[in-house]
Amino acid sequence: YDGVAPEETDDVLRIGDVSGLPGEKAKIPILISNSIELEAFQVVLAYDPAVITIPKVLGEAELFAESLAGSYYENGTDPEYGFFFTVQPHPADGIVVVAFIPSFINEGFELPAGDDQIVFHIVGTIAAGAPEGATVNLDPVNTGYGPAVLKNEVTHRGDARFVSLVPHAVGGILHIVGDQTFFI
Repeated sequence: YDGVAPEETDDVLRIGDVSGLPGEKAKIPILISNSIELEAFQVVLAYDPAVITIPKVLGEAELFAESLAGSYYENGTDPEYGFFFTVQPHPADGIVVVAFIPSFINEGFELPAGDDQIVFHIVGTIAAGAPEGATVNLDPVNTGYGPAVLKNEVTHRGDARFVSLVPHAVGGILHIVGDQTFFI
């Protein structure tokens, strides 16, 4: 078996902008504009671990559910169907790697072609001492990270299962806001 390098595509993986208060959770949306059905997703993201803490997630139902809330998969992914979702933060490097496969074994969990579809969220907690008005770049890493040289990739059913594609990746911004309490 000869491995094939992932093909670059005009599809777009976009990190959505998000705002949050110091000490509160932030849900960073991961969106995709894709021209074909997709079956799996890998995101490699650079962030500032001094401003946002991203917890490791592997099989933690509550964080998994929170990550899918408001996404295409919110009501359609059930653990009994063989899904895989992992969040692996590497704070010393300022990198987080997220992988999501809605189903290893069953069809019907593919993401249809579409524009700016939310696939999942990366949930983190903004540091309590984060300065109001600060911004943090959330930059996709496509130069390759770690020994496996991980990149932002998506997969689709091609001539074989899980053919990888490298979409164009666009970063987002985390905005730290002050108290938004309004009095009438």
